[in-house]
Amino acid sequence: MPVLDVHANSLATSTELSSFSVEGFIKPLDVISVLNSGKIRFILVGLYGIGGWIHKPYRHALNHSRSARFSGQRFSIPSLEMALAMRFAVMVSHDRPWEDKYQAAHDFIYMAKSNPRISLKNLCQFGELVYPGQGKELIEKVRRIRAGEKFIL
Repeated sequence: MPVLDVHANSLATSTELSSFSVEGFIKPLDVISVLNSGKIRFILVGLYGIGGWIHKPYRHALNHSRSARFSGQRFSIPSLEMALAMRFAVMVSHDRPWEDKYQAAHDFIYMAKSNPRISLKNLCQFGELVYPGQGKELIEKVRRIRAGEKFIL
């Protein structure tokens, strides 16, 4: 399955699941359609943006994104390396609740395991955007996951 199909399938699945459990749910494609018709540049973040990377900071994300398409609508998702850095930012944040950190770690582990072609150079650069000096730590976390070592949050 091509990369973009993975992201479209992930968006379709997460949309369907959310529609069952969220009262007054607004479909991401409805929002995407409005933004696209207004020619507004945007990037899909959160689980909708990174979900495809699981199967397979934010102002910089627009410059490090990929284009995806679903139901005739075009949208951007973070590059794999940016998605990893975004989840890393939550994991190392001092003001996030532990449940958010653990969810981010879960997503991070799945993305690192499921995607063998991570650009470590880009990942290091994005890690430095999270906190200066954290690029090497980000790469080390990916190395530990790939080596099957214990993941320490």
